[in-house]
Amino acid sequence: LKMAVYAMVDEDSLYSVRDSLYALPTVSTDQPVPDFDRAQFHGAFWTADANAQSLEDGFEALKKYSRQGSDFCKDIGEIMKERAALEDMYSKKLQALYTKSAKIADNTFGTLKMAWNLVLGEFKERADWHMALCENIKRSTCDPLVVLEKQLRKDHKVIATPVEKALKTVYEINGLVAKCKRTAHSKSKEAEMANVAVDEASQNMTAKAITEKDVAKLAKAASNAERLRDKADSAYRDSMEKAAHAQAEWETAVINGCKGFQHLEEDRIASLKKMLVEHALGLQAMVPTTDKCLSTLSRAIDSIAPADDVVLICQERGTGPYVFVQGLYDCYEENMQNAMERQRRRTMLVDKVALLRQELDKKEKMRVGLLKMWEATRDSVRDGKSDHRSLFAVSRRVVSLDFGFATIHAGLFMLRCSLADVAGAERPTSVLSHMIDKREDKGMCNSYLRMPLSYRLDLDLLRREEAMAAATDTMHGQPMAAVTRRQTMDQTRSSRMSRPLSSAPPPPASAPPTLALAPAPPPAEPALPVLCRCRALYDYEPAEEDELRLRVGDELEVADNSDDTWWQGTLKGRLGVFPAAYVKVL
Repeated sequence: LKMAVYAMVDEDSLYSVRDSLYALPTVSTDQPVPDFDRAQFHGAFWTADANAQSLEDGFEALKKYSRQGSDFCKDIGEIMKERAALEDMYSKKLQALYTKSAKIADNTFGTLKMAWNLVLGEFKERADWHMALCENIKRSTCDPLVVLEKQLRKDHKVIATPVEKALKTVYEINGLVAKCKRTAHSKSKEAEMANVAVDEASQNMTAKAITEKDVAKLAKAASNAERLRDKADSAYRDSMEKAAHAQAEWETAVINGCKGFQHLEEDRIASLKKMLVEHALGLQAMVPTTDKCLSTLSRAIDSIAPADDVVLICQERGTGPYVFVQGLYDCYEENMQNAMERQRRRTMLVDKVALLRQELDKKEKMRVGLLKMWEATRDSVRDGKSDHRSLFAVSRRVVSLDFGFATIHAGLFMLRCSLADVAGAERPTSVLSHMIDKREDKGMCNSYLRMPLSYRLDLDLLRREEAMAAATDTMHGQPMAAVTRRQTMDQTRSSRMSRPLSSAPPPPASAPPTLALAPAPPPAEPALPVLCRCRALYDYEPAEEDELRLRVGDELEVADNSDDTWWQGTLKGRLGVFPAAYVKVL
C-alpha cells in the first residue's frame, strides 16, 4: 500500500486479490490443533514477552494499529482534499489568465495572433483539465475516504467490545482466585495449628494438666478446622477451573477479534486500492501524455496485495507469538517453606494427588465427548449444514481442554516433587518441568505453566508419563492404595477419645509424659518364619489392637509381606501388623 500511494493501476486486476482472500478454508481431517499461524493476526498479536503478566498487551497493540489505520484514512483524506483545493485554485487561476490573454489577443494580427491563440487554447485546456482532476479527486478519493474512516471506527468498536468484556471477566475471576487461594492457605495453616495443638495435648507437652475432655475438645476443633480447610481448598480449585474457562473464553474472543481486525484491515487496504485505481484511471483518461509514467506506476499499484501486507504487518508490528500461560494449583502443603508436620504433609499431598488425578479422569471423558462433537460438526460442515464458525467453536473447546490437561499434569508433577522432598528422595522428571515458572509475591508462591506455541503438546506422551508415575507411585513411603489420611486420622482420633487414660502403662522415667493411645502389648506370640528384616522410618501409633506401635529405628522381623499396604511381623516379641510404607527392608 505504501508503494502504491504514488502509483496507478489497471482496473482489470483490481478484484483478483480480494477473491482469493475470502476463499473458504479446507476442513481438516485430523484432530483439532491450536491454530496460531504467526502470519495471521490471531497468531502474531499476543505478547512480546513470554513472562509478561499483562494479558492485553498484544490485542491492545493490534487495536492501536487498527486505530492508526483509521487515522491514516482520515489523514489521506485531508491531504487529498487539500490537493483538490490546489487543483481548483490552479484551474481558476488559469481561467483568469485565459480571459485576460483573450482580451490582449485582439491587439495582434496574422501569424502572431494564430500562435497566441494556440497558447490561449493550452491555457483553456489546462484549466478544464485541472478542474476535471479536482472533481475526480473529490469523487474517487475524498468522499469515499470520509465514509470509510467513519465505518472503520464503528467496526473497530464492535470488534473490540467482546474482547474487552471477556478480559474484564478474566481479571474479576483472577481476583476471585487470589482471594480463594489466600483463604485456602489461611485455613490450611489454621488446620495445621489445630492438629499441632492436638498432638501437643496428646503428648502432654503443655504447661497445664490435660484431661480427656480437653483432648476431645481439641480434636473436635481440629476436625472443624480440617472441614473448613477442605471447603476452602475446594472453593480454590473451583475458582481455578473458572479462571481457566474465563481465560479460554478470552483467548477465543481475542482470536475472533484478531480475525475481525484482519478482515477489517484487508477491506481497508482493498478499499484504498480501489480508490487508487479509480484515481489512476481518471488520470489516464485525462492525461494521454503521461502514458509512459502510467505504465511504470501501474505495475506498482497492481502489485498491491492485502494478504501480503497482513504478513508484513505481523512481522513488523506484531508483538509476539501466542504463549499459553495458566496459573497452577499451589496448595499449602506443596510449599516446603510452610510449617507443617511431616507425616501430615505427606498424607495431605497424597490426597491432593488423588484429587488431581480424578480431575484428569473427568477431563479425559469430556475430551472423548468433545471429539465426537467435533467429528459430527466437521461432517455437518462438509455437508453444508453448518458453517466454519461452529467447527471453530468446538475446536477451541478441545484445544482449551488439551491445555487444561497439561496444567493438571504440571500440578501433579509439582505435588510429586514435594512428596520426594518430604521423603528425602530424588525428584521425578517431567517433559513439562522446564515450562513451570515459580515466583514469590508477598510471601506466597505463584506457579505458572508457560507453554510456547513452538512446543508440540503430545497428550499421549503425558498419558504415558502419568501411567508410569501412577504404576510406580508409592509417594515416597505412602502408597496410594493405603488407608486415606482422613480415615487414618478419624480412627486415631476415635481411639484417643474412646480409650481411658488409665488403661495405658506408665511411660518410662526418662521419657516425657505422654497420653497413652494403645493398650499394653500382649504376651509374645509364637515365632513365625522370618522372610526378611526391616527398620522403621517413621513413628506410628496403632489405631487397632492388632497393630504394632513403631518408633524410628525399630527393627522388625517380617513374617508376611504378601499385601502391598499392611505387613505382618514381630517387634520386641509381639506379633502384629504395621503399614509397609513406614519401614525399609534391610
